[in-house]
Amino acid sequence: NSTDEQKEYFYKKDISKRKKFCAFIHSNPNANKRNEFLYKLSKYKKVDSGGAAFNNIGYLVSDKLEWLKEYKFCMCFENFSEYGYLTEKLIDGMMGGCVPIYWGSESCKNEFNEKSFINWHKYGNDEDVIQKIIELDNNNDSYMEVYREPYLIEDKPNEYMSEERIINFFKKIIKE
Repeated sequence: NSTDEQKEYFYKKDISKRKKFCAFIHSNPNANKRNEFLYKLSKYKKVDSGGAAFNNIGYLVSDKLEWLKEYKFCMCFENFSEYGYLTEKLIDGMMGGCVPIYWGSESCKNEFNEKSFINWHKYGNDEDVIQKIIELDNNNDSYMEVYREPYLIEDKPNEYMSEERIINFFKKIIKE
């Protein structure tokens, strides 16, 4: 059934492969908040950047989701923060099975289980978010507590994941 298929997108597989700290994969170098946080977090440990912006791994990642499977965390920062503006960034981190570190729309907590990712907005400043990351990075039990949480609220697809809603959206576009 489609609900099981949707949940499968967010299924966290093989924790043993997650030997690397944090992934960053962006092409736009002009997002100040994201850039500042990357710089601050990199003072704690190297954050691997596989996109065009700040690339430090020597190649551009061609399969983002496969690459993310090696990482405990993934920086998922939008270009800007506006309520309701939630792009693929958080979802990509989830589909890669990481613990996403998210900054962007505060509406994310209404759409996804806030216990399954680090929501910058819950803390309100970079320093407290980084302290949370360090805590999880250094305490496997705490990390696994977050990692085991389902990404979806009550482990159910949200209203935006409805197949019927998506089909109706495209029918409307085609009709207009």
